[in-house]
Amino acid sequence: MADGGEATGPTRWPECVGMKGEDAAQLIKEARPDWQVSVLSQDAMVTMDFGFERVRVFVDKDGIVTRAPHVG
Repeated sequence: MADGGEATGPTRWPECVGMKGEDAAQLIKEARPDWQVSVLSQDAMVTMDFGFERVRVFVDKDGIVTRAPHVG
């Protein structure tokens, strides 16, 4: 981020819980088109590093978002 790490605009999307993962990813991409948005299984192994321009959307076996996506 050009401003020293502070985000402008949304950084968390609690309204996505219960949505289809791909729909949630599209909603986030509309707000943050230059960020990396990934849809992953809720059991997926991921790195623990913090990505200032990364959002992970975790879904259950039916493709439904199980927790609020957020920057990281």
